[in-house]
Amino acid sequence: MDLCQNSGVIPPSIGSLENLVALDLSVNWLSGKLSVGLSGLKRLKYLSLGNSNFGNGIPVEFEQLHVQKKLDLSSN
Repeated sequence: MDLCQNSGVIPPSIGSLENLVALDLSVNWLSGKLSVGLSGLKRLKYLSLGNSNFGNGIPVEFEQLHVQKKLDLSSN
């Protein structure tokens, strides 16, 4: 799923996409905290959140997130 060049926040309900394996939200105007709903994506292999506008650090729930291939949180 590629959602580049959008704005707003990541809804917590994204965690219900249990079979999602790739998520690219890089280069967006997303704001606020990283959604703890992302930690529910148990089959995720690729997660790119680089070059967005997230603030307030990374939630502790992300410790449970096991991205198998690539995790990009750069430039936030």
